[in-house]
Amino acid sequence: MQLFRKKEKNDNKDLNKEKAPKSETYEMVVKHVKRSALVGLIASAVVVMVATVSVLTPYAVTADGETLCYVRNKENAAQVTRTVIDEYLPEGTTLQAVSMDGDIGIAAASPLKALGVECVSVDDAVVLVKERIENPDEYKAEKADETKIKVADADNKVDNIVITATAMDENTEEQPAEAGENKAVTENAETADTEADCTEPEENDPSITIVSTAEVTESYKAEVEYVQDDSMLAGDSEVQAEGKEGTKVVLRQFTSVNGEVTDTTDIQTDIIEEAEPKVIVKGTLGLPEGEDWKTYEGDPIFNDGEALVKTSLKYLGAPYKYGGYSLTTGIDCVQFIRQMYAKYGISLPNGKNALKHVGTAVSYENAKPGDIICYSNHYAIYMGDGKIVHATSKGGVKTRDNAKFRKIVTIRRIPRS
Repeated sequence: MQLFRKKEKNDNKDLNKEKAPKSETYEMVVKHVKRSALVGLIASAVVVMVATVSVLTPYAVTADGETLCYVRNKENAAQVTRTVIDEYLPEGTTLQAVSMDGDIGIAAASPLKALGVECVSVDDAVVLVKERIENPDEYKAEKADETKIKVADADNKVDNIVITATAMDENTEEQPAEAGENKAVTENAETADTEADCTEPEENDPSITIVSTAEVTESYKAEVEYVQDDSMLAGDSEVQAEGKEGTKVVLRQFTSVNGEVTDTTDIQTDIIEEAEPKVIVKGTLGLPEGEDWKTYEGDPIFNDGEALVKTSLKYLGAPYKYGGYSLTTGIDCVQFIRQMYAKYGISLPNGKNALKHVGTAVSYENAKPGDIICYSNHYAIYMGDGKIVHATSKGGVKTRDNAKFRKIVTIRRIPRS
């Protein structure tokens, strides 16, 4: 019996020895899990705390290192910046780049100020930033006034301090004034110090430069085409074709400073519909030397009798009317000649026999195109080669191959220009 109990005890000891390692491993796992859970809770708490601090920490909106205002958190501060940029972004364009001249930024308030600052809304902060950007001179004036006030207040609190304002050499040390000079010297010093303290170093005024792009659809015109007509007077023109506007899409880059566009550049152009050019016919008869026939708009000059003949031939078939002045409803021989010369800026006298005395007389053998052939009761323009152009009661304005069909009284040459 005793042997049996002893054996049973030994068996129990062996069993406990087998269980012991398993129990220790279990306890280690439990401790590790608890420790991990605790670390996780601490980490979560830290994240929540950081997030809470980030949400609750006021942010300063600054310009040139000076605080303009405070907003409730970093997100609001970022929203202020985004809103200012959006308001300065030209309408209808896509933002490409932003640069700032002068320091406009955001910064977290220090722990000492975090609980005591007064925060404004995003909209109010945007207004303050834009006022600072758009009215730098007023801002500087306000800061100068504030500086003067501060200096004046400080002087009132230190009346007993003796300040010398005497000019000094580089090698001369400043000496305190005598007791009786305190008041006068102090007053002079206040003025000098006030002016000196109000002088601020030069700095760049805050500004926001934005580069943006937009696709712009717009119409365009083709370059005008000119056609030369040597039978038309210089300065005269006629539209042969009106042309047609085309359509294009332009990728345009805009550069703006504080919302005002300062430069545009066309980066790419795609033609949607081709434009058709306007075609204008321009004359060259009587074109002054050195002038461009395409752009000349003045009066032609009479420097070539053949040019005057060409002009006269344009009116072949115009009706005849005794005493008439119109190339459309009727004209006689005298008025026909007068009007042809008038187109070249030359005014000939009126009257039945007046043309027989104008200009210079020439012989028939020396006659040139443009000369006036005077008959006893009729007038014509010499074309050369024995031909004339004239207005006659039989057929209106027409040509004749025989200039001597009547007796010639005189031939008159008008001076060329």
